[in-house]
Amino acid sequence: GQWQPFTMRIDQAPFNDVRVRQAMRLIVNRPQMVEQVLSGQGRPANDMYSPFDPAYDSSLPQRAQDIEQAKSLLKQAGHAGLSVQLVAAPVFQGVVQAAQVFAQQATAAGVKVNLRKIDTGTFYGPNYLKWTFAQDFWATREYLPQVAQGSLPSSPFNECHWGAGKFESLINQARAELDTTKRKEILQEAEKMEYDQGGYIIPYFSNQIDAYSAKLGGFVEAKSGFPL
Repeated sequence: GQWQPFTMRIDQAPFNDVRVRQAMRLIVNRPQMVEQVLSGQGRPANDMYSPFDPAYDSSLPQRAQDIEQAKSLLKQAGHAGLSVQLVAAPVFQGVVQAAQVFAQQATAAGVKVNLRKIDTGTFYGPNYLKWTFAQDFWATREYLPQVAQGSLPSSPFNECHWGAGKFESLINQARAELDTTKRKEILQEAEKMEYDQGGYIIPYFSNQIDAYSAKLGGFVEAKSGFPL
């Protein structure tokens, strides 16, 4: 459930056009990312976090690389031959490598990704949360706690500057809804919005490994996805 997203600020060009964000997600070859970046120690993701949440919408179509559709969307948005800067820092295992693989994959769609490699201190310095196109990392959480951390205007780590308007209204509805079935429906509507229009590219979930002594008993797999 660990995820290391690419973060696109939806209030900054060129990512203020939803077609550009959609195109960038279609550029990614997810199985290739898992193999090259994680050496197979993970699984493809679908641009949506919190896979262990009971409200996680597994019916959302799994995104696959579609270079022609990506090119078409970029052309419609007036960004054929797009050139963007991607800020990369070694903030987590594999993040810089993921940036390099993404840059290589993007060339097929005529997109030039200029990697700006910086140190971790600079990345989390005064410009943190201001980068137009960057990366980050998260452990897995349930959906509502994760939204509170990173996907609302009031969130302390809103990397994509996402969440105002209908999305925020849906989250407030879900927080107030006591009926679990109704809450799940509301949350899945919010997830669909973020899947279609949000600023995250989430190519994979990386394996999170823990260990315990065979002399101890009673350990069971946690439903939350956190080991132990």
